[in-house]
Amino acid sequence: GWKSTVQTDAKNAHTAVNAYIVDYPNAAYTSIDDTINPGAAGTVVTGARASAGNTITIVDGVVTVTNDNLTTYAIEIDRNGNQTVTP
Repeated sequence: GWKSTVQTDAKNAHTAVNAYIVDYPNAAYTSIDDTINPGAAGTVVTGARASAGNTITIVDGVVTVTNDNLTTYAIEIDRNGNQTVTP
C-alpha cells in the first residue's frame, strides 16, 4: 500500500543522495536540496523519483518522504542512514 511506497521511495532517494556525493565528491551535504513531486524525478538528485502520491523532500542531504493519502505518516533518513518513522 501507500506506506510501502513511502518506505521504498525513502530508501531509493537516500541511495540517490549517496550516489550524488560519489558523482560530485566536492559537494557538501548542505548543497543537496531538492523537492520531488509525485510522479517526478529530482532536479538536483536526478536519480530519485517520487511514486504517485508521494513527495520527497531533501534538505542538506536528509530525505523525508510523505504521501498525500497518509496525513501523519512520514519517513526520514538522515545522512548516516538512520531512519525515523512518524506514524
